[in-house]
Amino acid sequence: MENKGGENVSNNQQKNADKCFALFLLINSIIASAFVAGILVSVNSYIKGIFNTYHSATCCGSICLNCLFSFYTLCLLFYFLCMGIYFVGVGRAFYKAFLLFTINRSLFRSLGLTDIKEYPIGDDTLNTLPCKNSPIFVSGQKIFNAFTFGIFRPKICLSAGLFSYLTPKELQSVVLHEFHHLKHRDPLRFAIMQIFCALHFFLPVNNYLVRLYKMHSEKAADDAALRLMNEPLALASALVKMSGYNTKHMTQIAIASFSNEQQAFEERISRLVEPKVSSFSKGGLFAMPCYLSVVSVFFSGILFSSVYFHTHLLTSEAGCKEGNCHMVTCKE
Repeated sequence: MENKGGENVSNNQQKNADKCFALFLLINSIIASAFVAGILVSVNSYIKGIFNTYHSATCCGSICLNCLFSFYTLCLLFYFLCMGIYFVGVGRAFYKAFLLFTINRSLFRSLGLTDIKEYPIGDDTLNTLPCKNSPIFVSGQKIFNAFTFGIFRPKICLSAGLFSYLTPKELQSVVLHEFHHLKHRDPLRFAIMQIFCALHFFLPVNNYLVRLYKMHSEKAADDAALRLMNEPLALASALVKMSGYNTKHMTQIAIASFSNEQQAFEERISRLVEPKVSSFSKGGLFAMPCYLSVVSVFFSGILFSSVYFHTHLLTSEAGCKEGNCHMVTCKE
């Protein structure tokens, strides 16, 4: 039943997905490490800068507005503004992580899952498949959907309605598609990417890489199912039937759904039905739009400059006696 001719295609798509995920991790880990290092190195200097700014602005006996709104004080305020932006991202990341773990756990309890081996026709579905020993469950819901969920212990969930809605070959193709997501731990990867997207929300390039990764991972799962069953029409037919029942809300909680990318639907169908006509997206794997790179570098550069090129007011006793605070005349 295995189609070895399509193995290279499936591997290429998975390699592209792996490269995209690695690039995403590289960019975000470098930025996060640089920010943390910059904050730890300069925290003492900025604490001293706050006190020196206060002493300089009050050296005339009261707050000197000219000193308070001098270039050096504004630089200090700009630093704290940038740090505030970054810590907003930290809060968003913690909140996203909390949602991912709690919702995935509550989802498992709310679906009313039954092991597929205990389902009336479950054994017939898995009888000839290589994933019959995998954690596959059937939900009592009558909707038509299949997805892989679970961050550390991924599981495949099939809606009960699929057993009467899809043909046996279509259902097997769907199971093999989700088995590929389970084997490559795609829910965990989605969770990591969502957390980093929340942390570095000022980097538009992250959203682009997430969409690129999803596209290649879905194609790799399609190709894996095709390689094991060699039934492209069955897989395409299942995709058409289930396209109207996508679960966009589930993509926010680290779930790899069979038909969650409506925008890539036509491309997935065409490459299954006419594989010789279909091709990779124009521009190559990492043909990133220039404006995404420019905007990401711009915002990162501003935040980096606020951390590593800081300045602050220095208290000058001689200047205070003359009514000056760091080259600014104190006038009340």
